[in-house]
Amino acid sequence: MENKGGIIKLKHLVEYLEEIQPFEEPKEELEQYQTNAQIAGEMLHYIANNTENFYEKRVLDLGCGTGILGIAAAITGCL
Repeated sequence: MENKGGIIKLKHLVEYLEEIQPFEEPKEELEQYQTNAQIAGEMLHYIANNTENFYEKRVLDLGCGTGILGIAAAITGCL
């Protein structure tokens, strides 16, 4: 899935992200909300294809829950 500098189609990125397991029993008091695969995919696809500032940088997904943003960053090569 390495993509360093290449272009991954948004459709394929979203398909990968949809495979991430959601919280089985999310706890509202812990704010365990999952980022939608389509939203995460669109954000990281845009970053990967419209800026060079994120390539070979570290991405810190604080409060990452399922880690979907960090995973999307890795798939698009933004790490």
